[in-house]
Amino acid sequence: MNDAIQKKVERGGRFVAALAMLSCAMLVFAEPVEVGSPGCPHSVSLAGRWRFALGDTTNCTDSIVLPSTTDIAKKGDGRIGGKDVEKIAPERDDAAVTSRLTRHLTRRFPYVGFATYERDVEIPSAWAGRRIELFLERTKVVDAYLDGRRFGHSDTLAAPAVIELPRGTAPGRHTLRLVVDNRRGTVPITGHQTSDDTQTNWNGVMGRMEMRAYGEMSIVQVKTFPSAAEGKVVAKVVFRNDGAGEAKICVGVGVSVATGVQTVPCPAQDDASHSFDYVAPCGVSTGEFAVALGPDAPKWSEFNPVLHRLTVKAGEATATGFFTTDFWNWEMFNGPARKRKVIAPGTLGLLVKSEHPALAGFPTSFHSDYQWRELIFNGVNVVLDGDKEADVIVRGIDNITRNQNLGVIWEKRRGKGRVLYCSLDLEAAKELPEARAFTARCLIT
Repeated sequence: MNDAIQKKVERGGRFVAALAMLSCAMLVFAEPVEVGSPGCPHSVSLAGRWRFALGDTTNCTDSIVLPSTTDIAKKGDGRIGGKDVEKIAPERDDAAVTSRLTRHLTRRFPYVGFATYERDVEIPSAWAGRRIELFLERTKVVDAYLDGRRFGHSDTLAAPAVIELPRGTAPGRHTLRLVVDNRRGTVPITGHQTSDDTQTNWNGVMGRMEMRAYGEMSIVQVKTFPSAAEGKVVAKVVFRNDGAGEAKICVGVGVSVATGVQTVPCPAQDDASHSFDYVAPCGVSTGEFAVALGPDAPKWSEFNPVLHRLTVKAGEATATGFFTTDFWNWEMFNGPARKRKVIAPGTLGLLVKSEHPALAGFPTSFHSDYQWRELIFNGVNVVLDGDKEADVIVRGIDNITRNQNLGVIWEKRRGKGRVLYCSLDLEAAKELPEARAFTARCLIT
């Protein structure tokens, strides 16, 4: 792949990330940063030539330049018919495949399955004792191996795959191997991430790819909750303190208006930066910081799609991203609902692990359906933000304004067993046949 195509691929990956940030009206802090910049002072790019092979293997006899895809690198077989049809759509017959290919994007070099990418990496001596993460801006279902040992997995299709390297990984030369799987059905929801409708069902790694090292204090996540009516934004920042004790830090939050390539302070603000004192306990914690935008802060519209840039700094840790004050969000519709004295919960349905043993006696799809309607009305969504022990079985899908981790049914490990939690008011709904069926078949053994 030549340099021109390589640059287009990188820009394409970043454009997808920018679209995600714009549509969610919340801060996604995984904005690409230059290697060695204050945003990510300790990073090593993994872009370049990798050893390659189709399939899940340790014998990579070919090569490929990443970031890229097997289609761009012409690594698929490119034929249609016979066994090759099974590679394109193994669940369809010949007639269905022909119809599908005439209605959607046609790939000249299709490949569906496992693909292995491998290269040698050098971990700097200055990274000794630091937490190290593998960052892949866009890929498919991926398993990561270091020196032949699997250390992580990611099935995040619409956001960066971030996988932590084993603690205590020594500086020096190591072999990093990625096994990427773009088969449909390997994740509960596929949609356009694994179809040929929009971006094709590619296999590979797109956008920025690198290893990142962090100090004792790092920023894990930032979410923004803007309120155009109140003229402010609340930043919820998740910190990670890997030190031996609590840390007293000064958190700087800066807001500015991004207009094209220029960045200017918000109107009616003499100083767009604000400082907050925060005590971070050991482990993961969340701090909330409110910043006034001013009464004259520009708002988003289709004629003036204003973006606000928010930067959070805590020591050497920095996170930067964009948000909008009011872009097609729940608050826009919740206002009219309040005037009608109607409660707008703001949730968008359910995501159900339909194959989970706890639901074996309760037929369900992976999404909300008729049998869930009255059960959900007689229950609540429990906010599980920060609860890493909770394995959510039935998840309430929150709106993009709040974007909370909601659970209706979840479980936690306790000793050698598991404890099942349910927030449905089954007593209030006991007259309903679906409630009786759920209680008898799912909660009573």
